[in-house]
Amino acid sequence: MRNWDLRDYLHLVQPKYGAAPFFKLGIDTRNQPPYDYMITVTEGDLGLPSKEFYTLAEKHPIIRAYHTFLTDTLAHMISTSTEYAQDYAKTIYNYEKRIALDVMGVVLNESGNFSRPQIRTMHQLVNDAPSLPILEAAQALFKSKKITEHTEVMVSSPAALKAISQIITTSDKEVLHKFFMWSVIRHFVPFMSRKFRVSLHQFEQVLYGAVEREPMWHFCTNVVQQWMPYGLEALRENPALIVHDQRSPSELSDYHHHHPSAAVAAAAAQQQQFQKQQPHHRMTGGGTYSALEGFDYEGSSAGHGAVGGGGTNSRHGIMAVGIDGFNHYQYGEDTAAGTSTLHDPISYDDELVKLIFYHLRDEYKQAVVGAHWLSEPLTHFLTGKLSTLRLQIGIPRELLQTERTLNEYYGQLMLDGLLFVDSVVNQWGFTKTQMTRMLDNQTEPERILAEMFPPRSAADHLLLQTRQRRNHLHYQTPLVDSPVKYSVALNMVIISRQRIQEPFFHHHYPISVNFARLGAEIAQVLQSAIHTLTEQYWNVETSGRGGTVRHDNVFNGEAQKCMARTLLHTPNGGRISNATRLNLYLELSAVNVLTQAFGTLLDKIDRNERIYESDISEKTTYEMLGLSQHRRLPGLQPYDERQLFTLAYFQRHCSVGYNSHRLTKLLTQNDIPEIEKFNLLWQQITPLGAVFECKPGGSGGPAAGSGACSNRHQLLVVQLHQQQQQHPSEPKPTPSTVRPKPSEQHKKLPSSYLASTGPQYPPYSPPPPPPPVPLQPQSHRVAAAAVPLAPVHIQRSLLVPLASILPASSGPVVAPTPLLPATNSDIMGRIDVNSIFF
Repeated sequence: MRNWDLRDYLHLVQPKYGAAPFFKLGIDTRNQPPYDYMITVTEGDLGLPSKEFYTLAEKHPIIRAYHTFLTDTLAHMISTSTEYAQDYAKTIYNYEKRIALDVMGVVLNESGNFSRPQIRTMHQLVNDAPSLPILEAAQALFKSKKITEHTEVMVSSPAALKAISQIITTSDKEVLHKFFMWSVIRHFVPFMSRKFRVSLHQFEQVLYGAVEREPMWHFCTNVVQQWMPYGLEALRENPALIVHDQRSPSELSDYHHHHPSAAVAAAAAQQQQFQKQQPHHRMTGGGTYSALEGFDYEGSSAGHGAVGGGGTNSRHGIMAVGIDGFNHYQYGEDTAAGTSTLHDPISYDDELVKLIFYHLRDEYKQAVVGAHWLSEPLTHFLTGKLSTLRLQIGIPRELLQTERTLNEYYGQLMLDGLLFVDSVVNQWGFTKTQMTRMLDNQTEPERILAEMFPPRSAADHLLLQTRQRRNHLHYQTPLVDSPVKYSVALNMVIISRQRIQEPFFHHHYPISVNFARLGAEIAQVLQSAIHTLTEQYWNVETSGRGGTVRHDNVFNGEAQKCMARTLLHTPNGGRISNATRLNLYLELSAVNVLTQAFGTLLDKIDRNERIYESDISEKTTYEMLGLSQHRRLPGLQPYDERQLFTLAYFQRHCSVGYNSHRLTKLLTQNDIPEIEKFNLLWQQITPLGAVFECKPGGSGGPAAGSGACSNRHQLLVVQLHQQQQQHPSEPKPTPSTVRPKPSEQHKKLPSSYLASTGPQYPPYSPPPPPPPVPLQPQSHRVAAAAVPLAPVHIQRSLLVPLASILPASSGPVVAPTPLLPATNSDIMGRIDVNSIFF
């Protein structure tokens, strides 16, 4: 302890293990020309997920649970007295609290740009925070890059780093040592032996409301999905990449011993065959296959097809058992070149996604032009960016044509079959390699891949998953990375192919359901993109004028003024941060544009008005996509498209109950609980309630003060969620096509949408009525019911079809993928704790 010096180890802890005490290095995009990736420097990690938690009283359940977690972790590591363990926990907590409160105070009181994100050189950063070896840590983390004092980095808050540097200089060496060691231990706790993980779960029960500890198979499948997301998604999109290995068990065992990453890929593929995925062929009309929907993976006789074995193959690529395909495109194999050639038939789902996206993009352009409170130069800049905004669905084709691409990508992921914690360290080494590649000049497909699957350490993956985990009785895999995101550098919206799969999305669903689900996510991304582009405009203006004073984002000011009045009586309103107000303001704006855009889309369909966009195939017609038929759902014929749109949209806010963990959601996700958001949207977005002739302006929201009308339709959405919770394993039938009777409201439309010729929609064949679903007794409790309502009598004919026909809500759509063989708990128990440290 006497000879221990923090600077001797602080610059090595993140490069070697991924832990980040005091400061943290990463990679992000520069939000101004040349829009390249650059190194970021942010504040280090603390034990609690948000600094605001340290303002809670000592007797608060979360603080007491954290003390217990600290005490138990130390007791698991060394034999010590209870009194010493409690003193250790108190020392760590008080030091973290000092860091949190000092940083919060400095950032709050600091004026100007010093507390805001900005680009600085390493030399400036070293002068601001001399106690933090940021330059040395960056040089150790990115060894193949030349990092000097002149290297520019993106700093989240120079004022916060300066405050942390001053705290280090005034801290006792023993306290620094304890905090440093705890930061490293906490980073590895989720991957240590069972007793460590049990203590962590008990803490998370109080913090996040976890129902029970996940089984080992769920932990293992999550590890595979988090560490190899690109590999799994590539196999889903192009199953022709799967190699069916024919070697003997002894040969396979020897190969896996020398190539652990291939063994992990094989195990991951095995667990995928237990997932519920859409079939290869869809029967339509009178029992014929739709020509545009057929999944014909050529060359499968060689053992590389989507399903089944058969044939012999000597290539040793990504080995797997057959997996059902996700993509509607066709792949044919060129065995001589070792590649999978991509044929190009039309995908109904892709065409519908493009139609929704470009229609929303045009609506946002009109909304920006109509926003007279925006300056004319800013309006011109935003409309120009929106006009050139592009769409990417799934992984670029160039990265799906050969298995060599995947093997090279994961070539440096070396996993240890004995000590799992060593594999965690190796995974961090692989992550560092990916981060270093992002600093190179990448091609557009490589940048898209980096945006879809950003590199993270194993601990960061689990942390994000824990924060996003829903309080469900049934295990569901959270979507750590957003399935719809905006790329600043490419000015592109990227949609994961997982998001346009059943049961969340399908072109056979009514347009109201698809628009309320995927359209809502696209609208929120576009709204956030406009906020980001506004920041970009001022960055460009500031750098062009050679100035240093940044202007405030006009949307930030509008959000604070608007939401301060709107959230006046919200529970825990005093703890609602500016970031939370901004997020709610952007979401309200997005829903408002979404609702108006849905109405204009229906009008375009009625007028057969063309959307001019090169990405949309000339063969695509409204008739082909079934949009001109104004489908009604069996049992829901009285509800038109706008009413069904409202029900489907609010379904996404009826799936999660956060009443007992409102504070955690508020501080960790900068969001309010779903029930409060439900009421907020109902009160603020008037058209949503107007379609039911309701008056949503009452203070009680839809559950109070709006009469039977609001209760009636809100209960439909809640009942839908309850049916899904009570029957989670039953397949979700797709909505059926029902032709309405001729009326003045539904006129006969021309068959052409974009062209007078093209494939016609399959002939209509009425499906059999769905079997009745018995209602559950009222005494049956559903743990995740989000909206408490007074008993209201609703006709059975309305509840049953809605629960049995509408697909699952907008929560995580990747179902748990069980039956990857669970690792022996003894493997995780044989962790040499000393190997973690220096």
